[in-house]
Amino acid sequence: MTNSRVLQKAFRQQYRTYALRISGIVHIIMMIGFSIFFLKPKTQEVEDEIHVELIEALPRQEIVKQKVVEIQTPIEKIEVPIQKKLPVEKPVELMKPEASLAIAKMLPEVPTAVDIQQPPAKIKIDVDVPIALSTDADLPTAPDSIVSVRQSTAAADVESRYTGHQGPRIKNPHKGAGAGTRKWTKGTGAGQEIGDGVAEIGAGQGQGIFETGAEQPTFRSVIKELTEDIIDSSDGAPVDVVFVVDASGSMQDNINAVAEHLGGMVDVYKASEIDYQLGLTHFTVKNKQNRIGVFQLTQDLSKYKAALYEIQLGGDEHALDAINETMMKLRFRNDATKHLILVTDEPFTSLHGFTVDDAINLCRKNKVYVNVLGIDNPKHKYLAAVTGGTWHPIPVNLK
Repeated sequence: MTNSRVLQKAFRQQYRTYALRISGIVHIIMMIGFSIFFLKPKTQEVEDEIHVELIEALPRQEIVKQKVVEIQTPIEKIEVPIQKKLPVEKPVELMKPEASLAIAKMLPEVPTAVDIQQPPAKIKIDVDVPIALSTDADLPTAPDSIVSVRQSTAAADVESRYTGHQGPRIKNPHKGAGAGTRKWTKGTGAGQEIGDGVAEIGAGQGQGIFETGAEQPTFRSVIKELTEDIIDSSDGAPVDVVFVVDASGSMQDNINAVAEHLGGMVDVYKASEIDYQLGLTHFTVKNKQNRIGVFQLTQDLSKYKAALYEIQLGGDEHALDAINETMMKLRFRNDATKHLILVTDEPFTSLHGFTVDDAINLCRKNKVYVNVLGIDNPKHKYLAAVTGGTWHPIPVNLK
């Protein structure tokens, strides 16, 4: 009984809930219906009448025709003078063709004796300059130790690592059959005489002669030739090129020339599709101490030029110390062909006893070519030859 009562009570509560829900739904529906019916907006009644106003026709506008008055301009008569034939006092006598043919057939008079000026005899110059090398190499004294354009006596048995030829790779602006070292001096072009001109100092069987009127190499041409040599040595591999620049007081124009012609070098690399990077070392002496700055490899040409232009010039220089500092601090790529381009107008010196042989051994150990833009100095040529690089004289023409 108790269970049945409990169930009945639960059913009643459930029925009440259902009834409440149904009642709520019905009320909501009724409210929606009333709101739609009473809140419906009244439509505006449309008027049936249309007011029309008639407008009388506008009067026609009379078009006034203007009379066109033709203005006739009088034609001026221009009197043209008629040229009159002037009487000829004397008739013109024409040359007969027989006379002109006779003149053309006349033979010129040939002189019986012709003075031919013989060229001046070649002047042989004997050079006797003692050379004291700081290297341990057993080299002969001058003039036999002078490295010639065609053949090296200081490094005749050295084979270039990428050309396969014996002796140094020495670039010179002249080509000739005679052996010897051509030295550039300022030429005046005033005849053939001993003095200002281009002198060739013979070595061995070479004979010195003075030449005038020859064109001097430009900085642009030397940089281009250096670039082509570097590309030849790389066989298409990446190249790391480092300019080692003398920052003494006499090198300002040469530093500016390097900066101005870097664009041409980069253009050649890009045209050859060579992966290149450029580095920089500048060296001088201040307060009897080396001042050597090393600029790491980059492809940013603008930053590289800015570094060149910001070089502060000093008094003295020690190129061998700069080579050692470059090899110690510069971060070369392992897969790149490495080249130094040493630019200096002074002989090699060192503040710490570093010798040319030390520089050669260090560069060979790291597989670095050394190219020299320098002076007519045996050590300059020897360093370039033994490391497989090239030697060029610093161009007088900075263009």
